[in-house]
Amino acid sequence: MPKKRSDDSTAFEHLGEWWDVRRPRQKWHGRLECDDIDGARLVLNERQRQSRRNASDSYDVVLGLTNDGQRISLLNCFNVASSSNSTGLGRREIFANLVLRGIHVREGDPLIYGASAVFRNGDLWWNRRSLKPKLTGRTLRRATIRYAAIEPVILFDNGETRLSVYSTLASLPGAPDDNGDYSLKEEVRFECLSKKRKPLSYFTDTLFACRDFLSVACQDYCDTLRLTVYQDRKHYRDATYHGVPVFKSEPKRRRRHNVLFRLSDIYRIRQKVFTSWLAEAKQLAAMRALYALAVHGNHFVEGRFLALCQGIEGFHFRYRKGVFMPQDAFNVQVAQALIAAIPNHIDPLLRASLEDRIKYGYQFSLNKRLKLLFAEFKDALDAVVPDATKTIRPIVEQRNYLVHDPLVGGFQGRPGREEYQKFNFVLKMVTELCLLSVMKIPKKKITQLFAKSYLHKATAQHLFKT
Repeated sequence: MPKKRSDDSTAFEHLGEWWDVRRPRQKWHGRLECDDIDGARLVLNERQRQSRRNASDSYDVVLGLTNDGQRISLLNCFNVASSSNSTGLGRREIFANLVLRGIHVREGDPLIYGASAVFRNGDLWWNRRSLKPKLTGRTLRRATIRYAAIEPVILFDNGETRLSVYSTLASLPGAPDDNGDYSLKEEVRFECLSKKRKPLSYFTDTLFACRDFLSVACQDYCDTLRLTVYQDRKHYRDATYHGVPVFKSEPKRRRRHNVLFRLSDIYRIRQKVFTSWLAEAKQLAAMRALYALAVHGNHFVEGRFLALCQGIEGFHFRYRKGVFMPQDAFNVQVAQALIAAIPNHIDPLLRASLEDRIKYGYQFSLNKRLKLLFAEFKDALDAVVPDATKTIRPIVEQRNYLVHDPLVGGFQGRPGREEYQKFNFVLKMVTELCLLSVMKIPKKKITQLFAKSYLHKATAQHLFKT
C-alpha cells in the first residue's frame, strides 16, 4: 500500500528492471521510491565494479519495466549518491525530475499534444463548487449530492495553444479507503493543449508558470500534486513531476482568508493577465525562484533577506532599465578613462577587482532602485505599512553589511530576528507588487487587493504595531 504523506498526495514504490535508453542491453534491478517530500529516487543495488562502470553524471531518459508489467519513463535524471561496503556491494541513487507511468519515451523532451496539472490550493483560487450536497430531510440519512459541472474558463488562447482551468471529480465512490469510508473529491485542473505536437518542456514551463502565479495569489507554495501528459489526442498518461526539493516542506494548514486574490477578482481581465504573465515567465524565472526560496523555503532569515534583495534588483534592471546611461556609451565615455587612471603598480588582483566595479558603474544602486519602486507602489504599500520608505536605508545598509565589507556601514547594532522579519515582509510585498505589475493588473486594483488582504494586514500589525 502507498504511504500517505499529505491529504492531497500519496507515495508509491515500484520494483523492476531499469536501463539507460542509450544502453538498452545493460539492465539494472532496483526500486523506484516516489513521494511529495523527497521526490523520485531510483535505488540500485549493484556490485562495486558494476556500479562504477554504470556511474554517470546524468541520464536524459531511464526506462523501467516493473514487476507487475507497468512501463515507466524517468526523465532528466542524475546521480545523487553512491556507496559501497566491504563485501563489494554498491548502492546508487538516481534522482528523476519527471516520472511518466504507462509509457516509454526515447528522448528527454518528447513531443506531445498537451498536459494538465493539479496544484495545491488551486481550489482556493478557483473558489467555485461543482459538488453540491443537499439535505432532503432533517438527517444525513436522506442527504443527496449533486454534481453540476462548471464550464472550463479560458485563461489564454493564441489560436494554437489554449490554457484553461476547470474543476473535475478526482475520485468516484468505489473501493473504500483504508478506514472503510468512501470518498468523493473535487479538484481544480489547469490544462494546456496545442493543435500541433510540441516539446514536453513547453507545456511544463507553462504549467509551472501557473504554479508560481497561484503561489503569489494564494500566499502559499502551490506545488504540483498531479501532472497528466497527453501523448496523443485520445490517450492520457499519468506523470509525476519532482523538482529538486528545495522548497518542499510539509503543507501548511490552508486558510481561505489568506488568499491575496482569486479568479473572481481578475475574471474580466484574466486573459490579459495570463497572456502577459506567460509572455514574461521565462524572463521572470530567476525572480520567481528567488521569491519561492525566500518566502516558502526553510532557510535562515539572512538568506531570505538576500534572496529578496537580489530578486528585486534583477527585476528593476530588466523591467525598469535602471541605468544612468547606456552601457556602450558608458564604456567609451567613462569606463575606459577610469580604468586607464588605475595605478599600474598596485596588486593585479586589486586592479581586476576595481575594473569589475567600474564595468557595472552605469547601473543604479540598490538604494536608488528601492526608492523608485517604493514610490511607484506607494499607495499599495501605504495601505499595509504606512511610511514603508523608512525601511529603505536600513535594508540597504544591512545588505551591504552582509555582501560587502562588514567594517564599512551596516545596520546600527546587529539586527535581530524581528528586524529581519520586518525587512523581509516589506521586501516580500515589493516583490509581489513587481510581479502583479507584470501581470498587467491595474494599479488601482492592486492597491485594493493589498488594502483588503487579511494576511498582509495581520502581519503588518504584528511586526509594525500598526
